[in-house]
Amino acid sequence: MTKKISKILMLSLVTAMGLLIIVFVSEARRCPYFPKRLRSRILLQPYSPGSDVDFKWQMSASGNTPDGGRFDDSQYLSTDCIKISVTYYLFPSGVAARRRFDSSLETARTVYAKRVESDTDTNPSDQRIVFAGQPNGLYEILHRNGNRLLQIESSSLNHALEYERRLGIHIAGERP
Repeated sequence: MTKKISKILMLSLVTAMGLLIIVFVSEARRCPYFPKRLRSRILLQPYSPGSDVDFKWQMSASGNTPDGGRFDDSQYLSTDCIKISVTYYLFPSGVAARRRFDSSLETARTVYAKRVESDTDTNPSDQRIVFAGQPNGLYEILHRNGNRLLQIESSSLNHALEYERRLGIHIAGERP
């Protein structure tokens, strides 16, 4: 009886390993840098996407916001299997954009960076925050300029920052 159970367990283990190998190979084909990211995670090493990692477009959507603005949303998948969501908002006024920006800041679990540049003391012309969101746990980068808002979301802060860098948005104090 124990030999029969051990054979069943061994067969189950071999089957499970075979399925894992198939899944790993298919992920590696879809995301060629996934094994590199996985190795870093297993070895508990920090990982940041390099210049060799690309962001592949997956899908897009557009529509209207409840307050009369417009949005264009695009989803990307990095070649190491991290999803990035990029949304451009165009609000009817700078006040509506500021309200959306401020509401995101209020729901933030952790704020990593906040920057405000203004052309006058009362009119911020450019704002940026980097934070971890409360409800979904995703990392977000928000840029507000007048009535426009750019939102970058990802489960990886390093991937969101790398995507922002590739957009050509320069952070105050850093060289382009």
